[in-house]
Amino acid sequence: MAENERVRTGAVQSGSHLKKDVKKDTTVIHIPITKGTDEAKMKNDTETQAHQPEPEGTPENKEETSPEALIQEKEEVLDKDEQIRILREEKLRLYAEFENFRRRKEEEVANARKYASEEIIKQLLLIYDNFERAVDTSKSSRNFDSLLEGLQLIVRQMKELMEKEGVTEIAAEGSSFDPSIHQAVMKVDNDELPDETVVEVLQKGYKLKDRVIRPSMVKVSRR
Repeated sequence: MAENERVRTGAVQSGSHLKKDVKKDTTVIHIPITKGTDEAKMKNDTETQAHQPEPEGTPENKEETSPEALIQEKEEVLDKDEQIRILREEKLRLYAEFENFRRRKEEEVANARKYASEEIIKQLLLIYDNFERAVDTSKSSRNFDSLLEGLQLIVRQMKELMEKEGVTEIAAEGSSFDPSIHQAVMKVDNDELPDETVVEVLQKGYKLKDRVIRPSMVKVSRR
């Protein structure tokens, strides 16, 4: 029993010694806090964050497109597609009209060339009718004077028709020889006329307006 009491006493003394040693060796460090410094630091941090640019491309900062804007954008795309379609159809229509116009013009030109002499043939047919009547009358009457009158009428009609169409006779006899409108087939010695003068017309020449359609076939003088 005495032994137990001695052990308890030693334990108490040992605990008291440890407690005394902890108090003696423990050091408390006080950190000063300055109120003004913390407030200035917080203010600077706030201003720095305020002046920093917002990050781009983030879903939070990107403006959301409204349904109305999407509908309008879709309608604009559809309008452009419709305009392109209309322009293409207009182009095809104009091309088809041009092809039809070209084809009609080609047919008109071909027909004009084919039937260009239609009007002149109609007038010649009238003169041909007079020829037939003159021949038939001469067969039955055997009258030369009547035949001559009929032929003279036909010649007059032919001359009027040619003048109406712009055909004129080329003056030749007694004029100087002109190779552009005269064709010399013979030269005749003649000291009374200047050299290269048309002495006689063997076949009349004609002009259609300002174009020679047949030169005069002539005899030309030579000294």
